[in-house]
Amino acid sequence: MFKVLRKTQIADNLYRLDIEAPAIAAKVKPGQFIMLLVDDHGERIPITVCGWDRVLGTISIVVSKVGTSTTKLTALGEGSEIAHITGPLGKVSEISNYGNVLVAGMGYGAMAIQPLAKELKAAGCKIYSAVSGGTKSEIVPIDALKEISESSSVMTMDGTSGETGWITDAVEKIISENNIDRIIMVGSLCAMEAVSGIAKKADIEYRVSLNPIMVDGTGMCGACRCNVDGKTKFACVDGPEFDGRKVDWEQIMMRRCPYPARQAGSVDIYHCRACGQW
Repeated sequence: MFKVLRKTQIADNLYRLDIEAPAIAAKVKPGQFIMLLVDDHGERIPITVCGWDRVLGTISIVVSKVGTSTTKLTALGEGSEIAHITGPLGKVSEISNYGNVLVAGMGYGAMAIQPLAKELKAAGCKIYSAVSGGTKSEIVPIDALKEISESSSVMTMDGTSGETGWITDAVEKIISENNIDRIIMVGSLCAMEAVSGIAKKADIEYRVSLNPIMVDGTGMCGACRCNVDGKTKFACVDGPEFDGRKVDWEQIMMRRCPYPARQAGSVDIYHCRACGQW
């Protein structure tokens, strides 16, 4: 069992859980993820690790309530226990002195990029940051990110925080004003695809996390199969970080978006009629 030590709502429908997991905290690095089973009757879900404390032996994850498993997870209170966690899994993000690096994130992605940005800063990079949300209440805390950034841009669709616009507007603005050598983004698939077009046009190195397409996290189910630079890859074991300019986004989006309504309604739909369990 893994105890939830702290639960914090950090934005609309977005919760941070600090979990007691000393073995994972001792080894995890930026870009990696865990496989989590809320209870013995649930499903295994992959979640990016957004922070850790090696001394306290804790890891932090950020979760939005979108289906049955995340509803169960976000309903847990402090002191509750999670049945199973396996990790850290996935390849570590590339860390080196790349020069000027733009880190971009939306939702949980704006939290996931923060430990990575910190490591890149320590490696000698100059950090520029961009985060985006629909409205002010969807913007996660980024004070720590701002402290290590040469400049930081916040965009909201309704203009209630920062400037009015989407993540692509923030990215285009920063690369027009600075000599950016690499862009790294964690966020929704559609946003990462949109930024890939900007990176290609500007001829800038671009890295994305394909965590959103993963299912079992071990390469066995094949759900995260994708095409990168003409080669078949599995996001969970070959990634989750890839060159976003070489990802076949059309293939991913065709497989990713057929059942959004059923996913949103999974709390009410997917139950065993015999026993009532998920």
